[in-house]
Amino acid sequence: MRLKAATAVVGVLLVVASATGCGPSGSAAGTGTTRVALILGGQANDGGFNQSGAEPLDVLTKEGKITTQVRQGADLRQAEAYFQQFAEEGYDLVIGWSATFSASLYRLSTDPRYAKTKFLITGDSSDKQKPSANVENWTYDNLSYGYLLGWITAQAQLSPIGIIDGEPLPAQKKKWQGFALGVKAVRPDAEIREPTFIGSWKDTLLANQAATTQIGSGVRMIATNAEGFTPGIVSAAVKAGNVATIGIAPTASPETPRVNIGRVRLDMSALMRKIIDRVKDGSFGNQTSTSSIANRSLVLDNITKVQATPALPADLQARAQDLAQQIADGKIKIGS
Repeated sequence: MRLKAATAVVGVLLVVASATGCGPSGSAAGTGTTRVALILGGQANDGGFNQSGAEPLDVLTKEGKITTQVRQGADLRQAEAYFQQFAEEGYDLVIGWSATFSASLYRLSTDPRYAKTKFLITGDSSDKQKPSANVENWTYDNLSYGYLLGWITAQAQLSPIGIIDGEPLPAQKKKWQGFALGVKAVRPDAEIREPTFIGSWKDTLLANQAATTQIGSGVRMIATNAEGFTPGIVSAAVKAGNVATIGIAPTASPETPRVNIGRVRLDMSALMRKIIDRVKDGSFGNQTSTSSIANRSLVLDNITKVQATPALPADLQARAQDLAQQIADGKIKIGS
């Protein structure tokens, strides 16, 4: 996403939030418009996971299909208060856009007072709590996400490859397992270091320290997620001069385009539209939606050749489309 586009998304979302913040007796009530509350663990313009959840709702709001209330940058305590607030206010759908929110939302969904409220819970599909009459899960195929990121990384022909991430959640660990599979599918001889988890999604200093340490040990490519900590990785790579990164949002910092070759982007447009349709027609519940390479919900974002990656192919988008088709056709099976 370009910075202007990302900023526009947040502006629209916040305007909509202000317009719909007055509860059941507000302007949305009685109009037949589906009211949606979205609680984000980060910022709606982060260029990554949180923006991917916010953007489809922005589109549906502009189409007049829904009205949206958004809360950004919530920690678990704040999120729990928001969930209860919106459920009590009678919102049709409450979305917790962070795997760390899942247990709290599951508990709330079983409260008889909120039986008519629908809840969309993000998290790994192996979560012990399963969908129910008023609960649906969404997840992305972590193995596939990692595979596509690793597949792109290997095209740059850089090794050793380091990994820096936030918290060691099971879903994140699975992603990096897929990453190794993707790298090895293209370049079996590449050296992949064990992931470094800094324990935070926002701490740029910790990320910079981790990246500096990895670069000092010989790492030439650093893979990560589009999270708040990534400017710290960018600055370390820029300082090194011969190191590239992957997985960082282009808006993370002004220096990102100097080192970052691209990322895997989550495109929730089609899946979110179907979820909202199910809320509207009464068929919501008892299912899990999964983003994958095969259903084109995990896609290759814009690719940039940087100073450290002269070997990066110019036709990666076409190659990625072919990869997705082969996976959809069953010709390539990830992890088999």
